[in-house]
Amino acid sequence: QLLAQSRAEARRSVWNLRAQALNGRRLAEILRDVAAGPSTRNPLRARVSVIGEEQELPDFIAGHLLLLAQESMTNAIKHARPENIHITLEFTEDSLELSVHDDGIGFDPREAPGLAEGHFGLQGMRERMKRLGGTVKVESDAGAGTTIRARVPLTE
Repeated sequence: QLLAQSRAEARRSVWNLRAQALNGRRLAEILRDVAAGPSTRNPLRARVSVIGEEQELPDFIAGHLLLLAQESMTNAIKHARPENIHITLEFTEDSLELSVHDDGIGFDPREAPGLAEGHFGLQGMRERMKRLGGTVKVESDAGAGTTIRARVPLTE
């Protein structure tokens, strides 16, 4: 149990270091670069859409959302064998929803391995969104793909 807690804390520390500045670039631009990466190595098609007017985001928020999107894509590629991944940023007046949808094999979120099995992905996403005052929802069924929806408030 101590080893599992130590591992979780080490991973959290690394993630905090990686939630860094975007060097003046907008989140959608960086997500498009991330989405283009797998396409060169796999027959995977990934695209990014923006709904609403894209707003400047604090680096803290954008960095965590970027890492959540990367983790979602990594999990899909690693476990779901998708042909397509669609990342959507939906801006409203007071919130931003990031969704990552894949058309892979899906899974039962209630049966997903967690910290006890050495898997940090979904728990890390939950912790990121909690830190941002937001929420994350996992929607998936076997054979029906997966959608990760993360919503963060943009007003205080």
